[in-house]
Amino acid sequence: MGKRLINLMLNLTGWCLWAYFLFPIAALGCSLLDFFLCGQWTQLSYEYVNVQQILFVYLKTIIAIIFIWMAWVVYDHAKLFTQPLNYPLNQVNVSDLSQTFGVAENIIDECQNSRFIVVHFDENGNIVKLDKT
Repeated sequence: MGKRLINLMLNLTGWCLWAYFLFPIAALGCSLLDFFLCGQWTQLSYEYVNVQQILFVYLKTIIAIIFIWMAWVVYDHAKLFTQPLNYPLNQVNVSDLSQTFGVAENIIDECQNSRFIVVHFDENGNIVKLDKT
């Protein structure tokens, strides 16, 4: 529950940040098209040169954010390739299985090539019998 809540909060924070950066661009773009939908939030004089300068500043900011994000992705991938993805697994042989589960080695040999195995337990959870089908 806690991890889901933290994930939801991080997602909402990310979307709010993107909205914070992208809304002024949409408002300024609308003012360039003489569609003053968001004028009360931008409070511009709606001069064409002023709007172009502000759009350029926002564009540089977005490019910087994208550059930082791409640098993080490259760093993350470089770190991923330097670490082993799969840790080596220890080989398990028939005698280890026999000793761990308390089943004879010949029964395990017979059941290894079976597609389905029915396992019978006693009241203490110990394996009593293996049936291959």
